[in-house]
Amino acid sequence: MTAEKAAGRAHTKELIKHVESIKVIMSSRNIDKALENVRTKLGCTQRVGSNINRFLQSANCFFIYGNVMKCSLRGCTGFMNPMSYLKDLFLDHLNREHNRNHFSESLMLTFVMENGKLRVMSVDQLKIWFEDETERQMNTVPTKLWTEKVYTPWSLTIPDAVDSANFKICTNSDDFNRKFRDSNQSTKWTSVFLVKDSYGLGAVYPDADTLLELLKKEGGDEEITYIDVQQERFPKAKRKEFVELFETPKLKRRTVYNNLQMEISHVKALKDSIVLPEFAREHCMMNELGLGNEPRYERYVILTQAGAFTDFHIDLGGFSNYFHVLKGIKIFYFVEPTDTNLALFEDYFKNHRSEGGLNWFGNKGVEIRKVTLTAGCTSFMPAGWIHAVYTAEDTIAISGSFFESTCIPMHLQVYEHEDNVGLDKLHRVEEFVRVHVKYLVEKLRKTVKENNDNGTPMILTSKLAWNWKSFRKLLAFIDKIKIRNKRCVTEKQFKDCQKEEERQLALQAVLN
Repeated sequence: MTAEKAAGRAHTKELIKHVESIKVIMSSRNIDKALENVRTKLGCTQRVGSNINRFLQSANCFFIYGNVMKCSLRGCTGFMNPMSYLKDLFLDHLNREHNRNHFSESLMLTFVMENGKLRVMSVDQLKIWFEDETERQMNTVPTKLWTEKVYTPWSLTIPDAVDSANFKICTNSDDFNRKFRDSNQSTKWTSVFLVKDSYGLGAVYPDADTLLELLKKEGGDEEITYIDVQQERFPKAKRKEFVELFETPKLKRRTVYNNLQMEISHVKALKDSIVLPEFAREHCMMNELGLGNEPRYERYVILTQAGAFTDFHIDLGGFSNYFHVLKGIKIFYFVEPTDTNLALFEDYFKNHRSEGGLNWFGNKGVEIRKVTLTAGCTSFMPAGWIHAVYTAEDTIAISGSFFESTCIPMHLQVYEHEDNVGLDKLHRVEEFVRVHVKYLVEKLRKTVKENNDNGTPMILTSKLAWNWKSFRKLLAFIDKIKIRNKRCVTEKQFKDCQKEEERQLALQAVLN
């Protein structure tokens, strides 16, 4: 190492030591605040250290914002994070943005937030950081590098779903109704349906542009949480501000934004602009029970920029789902909820979630099928299906979740899965127990009682057998949870259900 390089590195160490001594800077809560504090608190660094006469310039400070880097000079709009160190790229930025044609590596500091704390790095440390971050991103879902380098080739290996027992590809609403009926799904809904032409499904949606304007104007000041996908952050913004972020021209984007939790039923103008598909209305347990004033899950507006990937998951509580694309392209990757697949997914969720290497769920060897939704398509997904989603083009969609009565046994499996993985209350369906207890007491018990009164064993038809199975599983579930949730059911309600269970078992015993 030359004497000049040694002197330069020594000076950089003194610069870092000086910055780390400034408490206001080092206690910055985020990278934005760090940039602000460096601009206002660091001041001139030309006299830092002992070699006062050698270093005639102040330090050049750069800040890492995930996919973007910025310098501390005012007016900086930033540049894409190169994920490797090239001096000419940093110099080109200073020259292009700030009319500076020289900087010394000895006077370059880079700031990054790590685990909630600010770190200051020299050029040598930055090079190592780039190597480590590249490795981290390549093994972490859904970072920018992972999506580009791992997801893209993986996706080419996944076959499209074809019309089969698990998937029903329908040309229009008539085809949907026929296939749903002919495959006996009204007794036990298990297949994913794709309807290519949604006309006739009984739904009403605004066009994409009108919807965006409504989101801005009607309750647009409401605060929402959205996803900065590639920077792995969950910022907050007013809804109208998020819509503007979503509309950012592609050439000006520095990351990818997604929003999956914008339920709008509480805003009258937005609610009135959307009529759910008839299927979702008729198959919703909450509607069957007259729970019209309950918190709603039926009208989510999905705004997702191209390039967003959502990792494999199960919809909360075992919700069933409809999904309609107004504009754009969404690619779903479906895995059937067999006992084996659910066990594999539970292990992934508990022990390897977001790991993008060999432990990633997409690499577990399970059978995966791809379903592509374009503008005008609607999908209907029953409870429990494990799925991931990639957004190929900027997408505006309407989606809704509902409990479907023939899926009750799967609801209970998903509830147990959520218990097993320790899912926190904020990410669970608060009304799950109350809705299912009410359905047991008011619907299923009545069905069992009617068959008991008629002397009908509930094993004579597939529909009766499935109702009987749902009744018994739900009764056993309530018996188990009422120990920790004593108010979920009254003693009389529970005993009345037990009485009908005993009567039905006696009827079935005669057949044997």
